Amino acid sequence: MDMNMNTNTVNKTEVVLQPGQGETMLRLGAAKRLHEFKGLHFEAHSTKSFAELVGWGQNGTRTLVFTHPDGFDAILDTGVQDRPQDTVSHAFTLSVLAKEWEKVLTRGGVFGIKDLADFLKRRTPGEIDRIEDLLYAVQNFRYVTSIAGDFSFEDRNNYSFAVKINEAETTVKVPKVFVVTLEILNESGFPQSLEIEVEVHRPKGETEKPGFLLSCPKWGRYFEEAKAHEVETLKGLLAETGVLVVSGTPKE
Repeated sequence: MDMNMNTNTVNKTEVVLQPGQGETMLRLGAAKRLHEFKGLHFEAHSTKSFAELVGWGQNGTRTLVFTHPDGFDAILDTGVQDRPQDTVSHAFTLSVLAKEWEKVLTRGGVFGIKDLADFLKRRTPGEIDRIEDLLYAVQNFRYVTSIAGDFSFEDRNNYSFAVKINEAETTVKVPKVFVVTLEILNESGFPQSLEIEVEVHRPKGETEKPGFLLSCPKWGRYFEEAKAHEVETLKGLLAETGVLVVSGTPKE
């Protein structure tokens, strides 16, 4: 028996059924592919790892690397046309220490006396220049319950506090600016000196304790310097591979 079956297209399909036992089921449509290769995508966690992946997968002059404000992207072989192209990406990520400072660096952070003292004690050796001056000032206020007098600008570098604890009077200097040295981006190998500004909250009464606002007004500048260093590092790592490095982002 011959049957002519109309499909959803303008073409006609001829189906021939042969006599036999059992049930025959006829379905129309396209069969699903058993495996559809979507191309390979690699994510690198550092500039060095990104360069190593690009160097491993690069195919002559057909590899293209893009640099942009968020990180790097690469097409390993721009000559591939019969399937999705293999790609590598690296997103700029803050280092562990930079993440601990992130609130201060990006938007400014307000600390109570105990919180700031604890934060300073957790710093690594060499992380804060002259940390003993700042920690000494903070610790002198840590257990203060009664403060008399006022604070003023003693000079361009310090606040000067007249403090009265019980019957003892003393003066404490709080640096207006201190320097933090750390790598901003993960595994960059590029330590930077960041200026952190200090603003002191003046107590309004004897029962109120002072607080500190730490901020980094130059953060945007420091962050751009860190990213520019990573771009130059990448170009150096790929200098002998012939890979083209351009500023931009790939689009389909």
